[in-house]
Amino acid sequence: VDEFMHFMKKFYDPMLAYTGPRHRELDDEQKATGKAMTEEQLRPLVLEMHDQFDRICFAWDLRNAMNKNWAMLFERLDLDGSGRLDFDEFAAAVNDVLKCPFDDVQLYGLWCFIDTDESGEVTIKEFQSRLYILVLSGWPILKKKHMKRLCTKINDAAVHEFSKDGSGITEGNWFAIFNKFDTDESGRLGFEELEGVTRMRDPGLNLKEKDMSQDELKGLWRAIDEDSSGDVTVDEFM
Repeated sequence: VDEFMHFMKKFYDPMLAYTGPRHRELDDEQKATGKAMTEEQLRPLVLEMHDQFDRICFAWDLRNAMNKNWAMLFERLDLDGSGRLDFDEFAAAVNDVLKCPFDDVQLYGLWCFIDTDESGEVTIKEFQSRLYILVLSGWPILKKKHMKRLCTKINDAAVHEFSKDGSGITEGNWFAIFNKFDTDESGRLGFEELEGVTRMRDPGLNLKEKDMSQDELKGLWRAIDEDSSGDVTVDEFM
């Protein structure tokens, strides 16, 4: 399996099918329909795009991370190195690289959500931030009592599980717990790191779905990432 994966990663590149943007001519009615699309209508489109990143990250031998995926794709698509994308480039990326069969109206609706200043172009920061916010806004909002229960559960699991490796984590030592979650040692925590360490064991919290549901984990992350930046510092976490 290792040889097979190495071969496929070496020779499979999603960008090979990308021939560049084609001009898309939308009439006024199509533009109005796209612009009127609500977040509830747009969110499933972004989630479908997000699901394609497992394939993309495998091909490019990169780690799948919600707070970095869009930026990674943007950089690959910015063939002229301008640091900006226009609608035609964005639409081609979604259809030809991510292989999402959205029509021009749906693509324009997404574009209008991203291009908030209606400049006709978006920066990597706008692209990443707006699409991440659209995903995050669909995640649960937890009540304080619920979050306190989850934090207690994480604390207890951390004390129990990490004591096995002699790390010396004590109750309420959130700085030490943060460092356990921060698996890439970047000083910032992404959702995938929180999810990964919560679910896995040795090392990890070994909390299964019955112990902490995916919706609870998402709700907890939404509360932690208060500024919707895509990652959190140790101060935000604590």
